[in-house]
Amino acid sequence: MGFLCDDNNALGETKTTRMIYLELKNSCNLEHSLTLVLKYLQQLTTIEAISIRLHEDGDFPYFVYNGFTKEFIQHEMYLCVKDFSGKRVKEHDKNQLLLECMCGNVIRGRTNPEFPFFSKGGSFWANHTTELLANTTEADRQASTRNYCNRCGFESVALIPIRNEGNTLGLIQLNDHRIGMFDLDQIEFLEMIGDIIGSKIIRDKEFHPPNFKEFNDLIVTVCSFCRSAKVSDMEWVSIEKFFTTVEKIDKIYFSHGVCPNCLPLLDPEYQGSMEKKNHK
Repeated sequence: MGFLCDDNNALGETKTTRMIYLELKNSCNLEHSLTLVLKYLQQLTTIEAISIRLHEDGDFPYFVYNGFTKEFIQHEMYLCVKDFSGKRVKEHDKNQLLLECMCGNVIRGRTNPEFPFFSKGGSFWANHTTELLANTTEADRQASTRNYCNRCGFESVALIPIRNEGNTLGLIQLNDHRIGMFDLDQIEFLEMIGDIIGSKIIRDKEFHPPNFKEFNDLIVTVCSFCRSAKVSDMEWVSIEKFFTTVEKIDKIYFSHGVCPNCLPLLDPEYQGSMEKKNHK
């Protein structure tokens, strides 16, 4: 399996959940924070490719991704069915656009937990897509599927809905060329992460910060414990040093997070696990 095993699995999931929660709670930039969420999930799962789709103008294009080729993203960017004139098609008797493929199934709730590849939480997951396609019909899979993931050699695929109060806002997609990367416990953990992301998206809709690029402003993440400032995903410096290196800007907006050195203060067990790892 792609996840950590035994006690390390629970510890890894707990640590990852806390990191994701803190990042989404304190960030003012949705794209940046979701990019970090993907990195945290990739580190936990060891999955090759991961992405998040979010609602936009009736469709659900990729919002952030890592590990997929640009060709794959361009080919699979949009889910809406189009007629011969290129016009997007609506679902029968519904005021919403018709979405195709398995991603469309998950977003629209076209899942049946009686089949082993659908969870009770409305996710799709498969550890051997070639075998799945050979042994199921389109009726079993709830819709006509493009099967592009399988044609690209991805055998393990998971699609996790991002929801808030019953509304589906997008999905998390995890793909790997290896067979057998998921189990049901892992899918249920990812569904919980999808709910956390959904809450963040709703909060962002309720409060829209200014367009920082347009106004030439800057968002600075400051560690809640040691007050160091984040200059990259891997580097944090003292707040004094930070202000001696930045160029003049109109305004600075501060968000809060936890730097790697202070993370054990939030999760003492994490420090012990890292010490054991370093002694191996």
